[in-house]
Amino acid sequence: MIKTTLLWIISKWREIAVITLAIIIAIQTKRLNKANDNNATSQSVVDQQAKDIKMLRDELAHISVVGGHVIYLTRTVAGGALTGHGTPYKPPEGSTDISVTQTTTGGPPRIVVKVQTKGFTFRLGLGVLYSSKLYPELDVKWAFWDRYSIKTGVTLEFVDAGISRHVDDLIPFLNVQNLEIQGVYGKSFKWENRLGIGLRSNF
Repeated sequence: MIKTTLLWIISKWREIAVITLAIIIAIQTKRLNKANDNNATSQSVVDQQAKDIKMLRDELAHISVVGGHVIYLTRTVAGGALTGHGTPYKPPEGSTDISVTQTTTGGPPRIVVKVQTKGFTFRLGLGVLYSSKLYPELDVKWAFWDRYSIKTGVTLEFVDAGISRHVDDLIPFLNVQNLEIQGVYGKSFKWENRLGIGLRSNF
């Protein structure tokens, strides 16, 4: 019985590897989404923070990233809350630089938000590709522009290069900021052309 079970497991190792990888991607995406949820800030929370935080007029009180956009909170000269948002989409690979400058007229501080929406990066990822059948994939993301990225990867049978795209705006109700769809072109280890589509997630 045990020998039969072991032989069955060995014969199904590809399917088991794909299922295991899919579970890892789901767990990783859930973990990152939970971290994003912890940063999510409703207006009521912002209002409460405005009351609770004691600060100078040129201090930045709070920064959150909600739905891929930066929300910040500071105070006016009179002590009221000044909330800003509507910045460009911030890719998970990008960065945010926020500076606060005082006006010469004594009005509210001027907040400047600079979001890096494109650039080079180096991020390892796990994925699942379909190319005649399902393959687990290990890849590296090299560059990004808004929601799109360039990556290279390797499966058990071929190497590939392709483009991936974050899907958080396509299915916002699932809160999947780290999940991406991808399309690739590759060469098998026998130099055969391969096309594939699938999903990936950063480590």
